[in-house]
Amino acid sequence: DIKELNIIAVRVIIEDQQFVVASIYSPPADQFLLASMSTLLKHSKKQIIIVGDLNATHHAWGCPQVNTKGRDLAN
Repeated sequence: DIKELNIIAVRVIIEDQQFVVASIYSPPADQFLLASMSTLLKHSKKQIIIVGDLNATHHAWGCPQVNTKGRDLAN
């Protein structure tokens, strides 16, 4: 059940290759829904690229501070 995610996804077909590009938005005050993202990955029958504004900060990607969303995503 991924209904709580702010997500838009498109299926891309290039010659004989198919994949999904999904863009996710997670508002700053919302809890990061890692379980929902895992569900999305598990149930996708195609290769998937996930991009988005997750409002997650962590030293691993150059942010000066770490927040809970960043810690969850980095782990």
